[in-house]
Amino acid sequence: MAILKQLFLLLFATFSISAFSQEVTNIVTRQLGEKIEVSYKISNSTTEQLFFVSLYCAIDGNEKILLKSVTGDVGDNVAGGKEKYTIVWDVLKDVDELNSAEFFVKIELKKDGSKLKTISTIGQKKWLVGYNGSFLLPFGVRASYLGNWGGYFGVRLGRVWNTFGGSIDYYQYLSYQDYLDENYNQDSWYSLYPYWDQDYSEFGYSLNAGVTKRVLNKSKFQLHAYAGLGYGYWGTYNSSDFDEYDIWNNTGVGSTGAYYNPENGEWGYHEHALDYSYSDIVWGNIDLEAGFYASFNRLAINLGFSFNESTLDMVFGLGYKF
Repeated sequence: MAILKQLFLLLFATFSISAFSQEVTNIVTRQLGEKIEVSYKISNSTTEQLFFVSLYCAIDGNEKILLKSVTGDVGDNVAGGKEKYTIVWDVLKDVDELNSAEFFVKIELKKDGSKLKTISTIGQKKWLVGYNGSFLLPFGVRASYLGNWGGYFGVRLGRVWNTFGGSIDYYQYLSYQDYLDENYNQDSWYSLYPYWDQDYSEFGYSLNAGVTKRVLNKSKFQLHAYAGLGYGYWGTYNSSDFDEYDIWNNTGVGSTGAYYNPENGEWGYHEHALDYSYSDIVWGNIDLEAGFYASFNRLAINLGFSFNESTLDMVFGLGYKF
């Protein structure tokens, strides 16, 4: 301990090999018993940079020597971007006596990912807002968070056609005997159609939310899968009704077209009708969605499908990442 009592620490000189304007600044020293602490900063450095740091010392005005008994922020793979760096020198392991010393900190840039990150982080932006539409509902927006796991919310709007209609086919057997003989006279055929029919447009919509999962991650290109659930008023509900009947219609004596049925002593005619109706109705129901996001730098597109009841629609969009 006695040999360090008269230690006089000179102001530090700095020696640095700098790249992209990094250099050693704010060098401060203090004695910690038989050890000396050297603190410093690396200006303009980033966490994406790695440095090789060496500590040199000119003892009592002699030639600089590389100090080996050092610990802390020294040696290989010292990351940039820190507020303060510290090196501790165990003096007596390297020299027997020390009266004065002048220290030099040398830095060498070994790896610089800061420029690469400036480019790649554009593609790694996670928030996405943009257009969202489909063939049946062409107007809408979608907001998404595209991390490793993420989510989205989308709205699609449009006009949809709503139809409600049907038809009936009807024919008669003109006499009871024709019915018995299965003489289906085509002259007796006639049709009434449609007996009700409506076509009109309505406001359609789809509200969906879901989860996303990143499946491919490059510096500029990412691919995400998504699946969602929601509610929409745009799908088609199909129904049909078929009825075939075969009856003897009673009529009064002498009625037009009536014939006498000797089996039951009644006047009337036999009727055979074929009744068919249909309906194609826009119906509010649960929406199921699935598809992919593909993004390049800040531009992203989404493509997928939406299913509502019995109707399938293709969904597409274009967005901007920020």
